[in-house]
Amino acid sequence: MKILYLSCHAVLEYDELRILNDLDYDVTSVGGYINPKSPHVDTRPPLMIDSNKDREHKINQLFETNKKNGIPLEKCSYTLNKEVVDDYDIIYVMHNLEWLDINWQIIKNKIVVLRTFLNLGDTELRIQKYVKEGLKVLRCSPMEREIENYAGEHGIIRFLKYECDFKPRNILHDKVITFGQSVKQRGSWCGSELIESISKELPFTIFGPANDEYKFWGGRLSYEDQLIQLATNSCYFFTGTFPAQYTLSFIEALMTGIPIVSMGKNLSQSIVSKYPFEVPYILDEIGGFYGDDITDIKNKLQILLDDRKLNQEMSIKEISLGKKLFSAEQNMYLWKDFFNSL
Repeated sequence: MKILYLSCHAVLEYDELRILNDLDYDVTSVGGYINPKSPHVDTRPPLMIDSNKDREHKINQLFETNKKNGIPLEKCSYTLNKEVVDDYDIIYVMHNLEWLDINWQIIKNKIVVLRTFLNLGDTELRIQKYVKEGLKVLRCSPMEREIENYAGEHGIIRFLKYECDFKPRNILHDKVITFGQSVKQRGSWCGSELIESISKELPFTIFGPANDEYKFWGGRLSYEDQLIQLATNSCYFFTGTFPAQYTLSFIEALMTGIPIVSMGKNLSQSIVSKYPFEVPYILDEIGGFYGDDITDIKNKLQILLDDRKLNQEMSIKEISLGKKLFSAEQNMYLWKDFFNSL
């Protein structure tokens, strides 16, 4: 079974290529990891996966061929051709419907899988059209079912992370931390006002690219350094990214066991607009912390900073829950089940 993986998110691409390779699928990516041993991105390490040089060459030629054929530059990276598509059994589309809109006529006779996240009702309407023509939809959360105009599902597999990556907890810094990208520019979508408010009253650092406008920015970190910060700081504030049910950074915090305080069920609905935010419901499984106003959030973070015993108790619960829901080692069989069902 040969899979063409059409990516739009380098970190998720890294995670899923790693899992699919461990399951012995033959995967070629159009994305940062077209050559896994020498990726075009530095958000995650190289993957020790051999690329198929013939398929890699065909994909690398696409952009120039498309440009010569007069395809607009902004469409060149998304436009496939029959020569590329014919090499594969499954076309796997990560989130971005432009892959479908541009290429449907040449991919629709293959098994086409759409991996969804960040969807709203207008996106679901667009998906419905393709489902009627044979598209298979793979969801990342059962709460996607609450999205307006829900287009259905052919499977649900949460985003998965390898337990073996995470470092043991060893609190060295009495700080609240979070990770995000371009938070100030993205504003309410990333809870920027909440983050700025917390930074004024609690010892706080934000990590991640394009946050240098903040005096409390800790820089853009390597994956290794990110894991170290998660393991050695006291607690984590999570705002989510509208309209995701949860994010990869939430999974990484949960599996590390750094106690999380999230924005709550009602607060998440009031910041941008109503959407099915799953994190408070996940945290409910272990009596975890979230708040629906900034004062409540700050109080809970302060308690976790002050009470090491409670911090440790919550850490143990989070790690157990993280493994249950998001461990690649424990859940990757779901991928086999899904592909076998198609």
